[in-house]
Amino acid sequence: MFKLKYNSKARKFFFGTYVRTIVSFYAIFTIIGALLLMFPFSLQDNQSLSFIDAIFVSASGMSVTGLTTINISTTFSRIGLVILALIMQFGGVGLMLYLAGIWIIIGKKISIKERSMVVTDQNQLKAGGVIRLVKDVLILILTIEFIGYILLSTHFYLNNYYSFKESLFQAFFHTISLFTNCGLDIFGDSLISFANNKDYFMITIAMVLIFLGSVGYWVLVETKDYFIAKFRGQKFRFSIFVKLIFPMHIFLYLLGASLFIIFEVNHFLFDKNIIDIIFHSFFMSLTTRNAGFSTMDVSQISDSTQLLFMALMFIGASPI
Repeated sequence: MFKLKYNSKARKFFFGTYVRTIVSFYAIFTIIGALLLMFPFSLQDNQSLSFIDAIFVSASGMSVTGLTTINISTTFSRIGLVILALIMQFGGVGLMLYLAGIWIIIGKKISIKERSMVVTDQNQLKAGGVIRLVKDVLILILTIEFIGYILLSTHFYLNNYYSFKESLFQAFFHTISLFTNCGLDIFGDSLISFANNKDYFMITIAMVLIFLGSVGYWVLVETKDYFIAKFRGQKFRFSIFVKLIFPMHIFLYLLGASLFIIFEVNHFLFDKNIIDIIFHSFFMSLTTRNAGFSTMDVSQISDSTQLLFMALMFIGASPI
């Protein structure tokens, strides 16, 4: 009797509401991720990982924060990095969204409670059309990431950055990190080397992936619906949310880039050509609100730009 009563209280505490259930799921998966990262097959030879470091990296990946207490490129094996990439994927896209996708694939009937959890996880206001949303979002995400993966892996290999197999792996990890806006990298210096080598193609692909991952899935879904409607000759109206969030996203993007140029024209950008100025300003304006990647050593920026970056980081990306 005591055991049943205890289990009932524990279940109610962790899974009593939609929010508690979602938080509990994320906590459980974060712990599982940490344990997997601690296994010997996840670590390089002669490397060890404490639980506190493992849980920090797992939580950072799950919440797509991008902070780390260790050097992930020298600590984790290929298997460990794959596990970390999957953690970023589940956390960045939405754990409940993937669970709903699995339920749909196996033919499970999704209950009202489960629909409500997906709605809560994705910051939606109503449960209507949630199944369609799940299908559309997952298809869009996998399509965007697949295209990004093909472009990056081909670029790495054709430009002799890595061997063929290594190009595939580097593209796999960084496509996920860029699109989910996590900011973790195994290059060693983020995108600074690519910027120094004037690899504008790499920086452009990175910006596109970051932008598409940050603008919000609802924007992507409605944009897809818009083009389908145009192709069929049908009328289409964007929701008020998209009409508000997309222009604001673009406005902040352009404002941040413009202010970066103004503040750094006599500092970091002093000896840069016009193309470098454009790429640095647009990339840094985008990444500070969303992704955590960088094309420059931020210790070189002026105090005004530091304040700008803090403001952009505070504003953040779209809430969806």
